[in-house]
Amino acid sequence: MESNGIQINEKTCTVILIELIKCDQLELGFEFFYRMLDSGIEVSVFSLTVVVDGLCKNGEINRAMELVEEMVTRGLKPNIITCNIMVNASTKRWKFEELKKILDLMKRVGVDLNVETFKFLVDGFSSCGKIEEAEKVVLEMHQKGFMVGAHLYNLVINGYCRLGNVERAFALFCKMEEENICPNIDTYGILASRVSKMGGSVTAKEFIKEMQTKLNELEVVLV
Repeated sequence: MESNGIQINEKTCTVILIELIKCDQLELGFEFFYRMLDSGIEVSVFSLTVVVDGLCKNGEINRAMELVEEMVTRGLKPNIITCNIMVNASTKRWKFEELKKILDLMKRVGVDLNVETFKFLVDGFSSCGKIEEAEKVVLEMHQKGFMVGAHLYNLVINGYCRLGNVERAFALFCKMEEENICPNIDTYGILASRVSKMGGSVTAKEFIKEMQTKLNELEVVLV
């Protein structure tokens, strides 16, 4: 690529690429990316990620994966940002076949999952009712030494409550205490709401009373 005899480098091309995709010119951006390759410009993983992001936002996850696979054969390995964009897109759209392919690709090329990857997985599995899968991800995070926040536990606990599996929801609540993770106001709210629907048993009443005390304590702290 040359303009008025001036050689255009990868940095300049990446700026053009970003602007094309930002202006909803995805196809032009895609073509421009290949022109960069054909011109012998050393394409960076950042440029690849720009195109992958554009494709995923357009719902073209398979096309994004195909591009990444092709670039791997050309010697360009995706990074965790590239992969997380695809993971996020597939979990948001409940495209779990695509998700499996992405995770397999990450394993194959040596890109380790990070805390953001796990968050996308928990959120995606929880939102579509795959609560057991979401719980497995949370447990895997502990095994790998990642910090698991109350927010992720809340997603799974709420999922089990929606399914009517209160026993499993409380088991996870106990797991939080085992792992020294402080339940927050949402945790107690989710459990109290579910227990209140169980009827007027003594156990339910006692739990609601305990949860109300915890909620009041948290509100005092927040104020």
